[in-house]
Amino acid sequence: MLAYLRIEPKTRYNLGAYRLYRDHMSRIASHTLSATALELWRGDRCLFTELNLTVSTGELLQVTGANGSGKTSLLRVLTGLLPPEAGHVRWNDEPIHRARAAFHESMGYVAHRDAHYDDLTLRQNLMWGIGLHHDIESRDVDSTLEALDWCELADVPAHALSAGQRRRLSLARLRASGKSLWILDEPLTNLDAGARVWCEDIIEVHLEQGGSVIATSHQPLCVRAPSRREWAIST
Repeated sequence: MLAYLRIEPKTRYNLGAYRLYRDHMSRIASHTLSATALELWRGDRCLFTELNLTVSTGELLQVTGANGSGKTSLLRVLTGLLPPEAGHVRWNDEPIHRARAAFHESMGYVAHRDAHYDDLTLRQNLMWGIGLHHDIESRDVDSTLEALDWCELADVPAHALSAGQRRRLSLARLRASGKSLWILDEPLTNLDAGARVWCEDIIEVHLEQGGSVIATSHQPLCVRAPSRREWAIST
């Protein structure tokens, strides 16, 4: 069955048209990411202290705050890229440094800066990025390009893509990865109106399937979720 996302007809993307998504279209297993008593400093400034949060199956947690308040730093702590001064992050009740393999298998991170190989084409970046998680063939990538209306861009090097196209490439790779937990730093950045709707829809579908999302965003996320919370970092 084809899984069309709710986008205006001229910009509709068929994300179920190719078999890379066959496994991810099934229900995602229950999971929980929790943080307890986190404390983080930047120089002599405390960004946050005694921070506690939990995100579970089907839940969207939107982190808000002014520029420089520590939103990106918090995401980096939750991914395990930045150690906190105090506190713990756990994946399914296990500290992430002990459950490293299981956590990395289940968590996908889209940072504020897109991670692409600039000298590789869009097609090659998709082949590499999706191939980290699936056994794929050229026809799988061709189907992905067709579904996202990117056939004309297939052989364009990543450095020649627009900022919005690079952002969509990061999100498309994440959508195909089958990760349970998405951690997104400003996912709507550089996206035009149609692409913003597409981004919000893939988030919504992910949540409906039992995935979870932690996202920072200065823009409203128009997403229906089984459970949705906001957490503000004050300055």
